[in-house]
Amino acid sequence: MLYETNSRNVKPGQIFVAIKGHTVDGHDFIEDAIKNGAIKIIAEKEINCNVPVEVVPSTEEYLKHVLKEKYADEISKLKIIGITGTNGKTTTAFLTYQLLNSLKENCAYIGTIGIKYQDEELETDNTTPNILELYTILLNLLKKNCQTVVMEISSHALSFERIYGLKLNIVAFTNLTEDHLDYHKTMENYALAKQKLFKKLKKDGKAIVNIDDKYKDYYLLEENNNITYGFNDSDYK
Repeated sequence: MLYETNSRNVKPGQIFVAIKGHTVDGHDFIEDAIKNGAIKIIAEKEINCNVPVEVVPSTEEYLKHVLKEKYADEISKLKIIGITGTNGKTTTAFLTYQLLNSLKENCAYIGTIGIKYQDEELETDNTTPNILELYTILLNLLKKNCQTVVMEISSHALSFERIYGLKLNIVAFTNLTEDHLDYHKTMENYALAKQKLFKKLKKDGKAIVNIDDKYKDYYLLEENNNITYGFNDSDYK
């Protein structure tokens, strides 16, 4: 990966993108990034240093767009399955991952209990990693002959656009119950955050929706190839 946002992780030849976060400002660590080998800085203000600096209105927006432009097409070679919902994401994603591997498909899992592929296991800080980490993980999985990735995708990840630029083959909705309202404020906002996943399907993708959940209509989008499951009038019971 050409880009890095953590000055401690910069390797010689990388470009350091100074992200202004909620608690830490990457601009304060530009000199550390240069000492570690950064050959260029992307910043939101002029910086006096001995490597080229590109000033942009928002380094966060810059990073999202450059990752999509440079790497999204390559990542699209993977089959990506995204699962969202208040409850059941981890169980559903992990069982899907195990099932696909039992069918001899090279499948990886990304979610609450970490990253799993073949004999490798790594921990993650978030259910869905930040966009730079996620793109890096997916590119590395592709190099290791991974065919399919099953991901848990949280409402926070969708709100913060951590999967920006990615198109998914299959998306699934488990359920929606009262949670995370300290951030989303209302159930409608919460439902709409998760709905973003269902707007990221490939043209031939499939959307799997729990027909029994009262918020189902947020996810049964007309433009998608919808498959329903549940105890009521559904495709699969």
